[in-house]
Amino acid sequence: MIQTDETTLARLKPRDGKPLVFLAIPTYDRRMDIGTADAVVRATSTTRCVVRRHNAPLLAYNFNICWCDALNLRESLGVTHFCMLHADLIPSGDWLNDLMAELERSGLDALSVVSPIKDLRGLTSTGLDVSGLAGKSPWAVRRITMSELFMLPETFEGADAAAILPGWPKNWPVTLCVNTGLLLIDLRKPWVEQVHFEIRDCIHRDPVSGLFEAFCEPEDWGFSRQMAALGVRYGATRKILLNHIGSMAYDNASAWGTEKSDSVGVVSEVVEVVVPDGVLVGV
Repeated sequence: MIQTDETTLARLKPRDGKPLVFLAIPTYDRRMDIGTADAVVRATSTTRCVVRRHNAPLLAYNFNICWCDALNLRESLGVTHFCMLHADLIPSGDWLNDLMAELERSGLDALSVVSPIKDLRGLTSTGLDVSGLAGKSPWAVRRITMSELFMLPETFEGADAAAILPGWPKNWPVTLCVNTGLLLIDLRKPWVEQVHFEIRDCIHRDPVSGLFEAFCEPEDWGFSRQMAALGVRYGATRKILLNHIGSMAYDNASAWGTEKSDSVGVVSEVVEVVVPDGVLVGV
């Protein structure tokens, strides 16, 4: 099991002003891809890290255990950053050092690496919140495809994505929903004590058809909405190359996939929308 032992922690305690990353690898079945383990070893060879692997069957609870450990070690150990790496993701090269550099260069407080989901459509788990638009379900997100990803800057924020997605309503509030698979956060800001990971579920009954429908907000998109509500500057990047391991390796290195856009969040049929302050907005 990859985990920083007490002897290593003791050597890390003196504070010398250098960043110290809490590297969390959450699992639910104690399994980690061998490529992920290799990526952790590569990270620790160039970046000062406290490595923790937590195993719990409930996803959000597992993430919150990791998050709390990192927050608690800020004072006692001098941890400055939190990095989550899922056990089925394999980032390439000197990935953690490069991700730290990109976070600093971009001036962001949090940075997620875009990862494709594990099928051939080319959809990613990064997108824009469309739950406030007419006809959209609770917590709906218009996901960015791999084809669209390469129309964006290498590192981007929500406004960048809204500018390239067809039919996005002008002046509509933009909330970028990012993935936690490879996520780096600067812990030296007060907002980090006001967020947590949570999976929310609900059931709605359609007033016209009378049919019931289940909805779910995954923990990563919920965490993104919390950051947006607090005014946090965060973004997503494809600068770090990775493979998402399933029945095959799904990479973020090129534009690919059968789907060029995400039909879940299409907004082209919206004629006009009203933003919360009552200002009429045209598409």
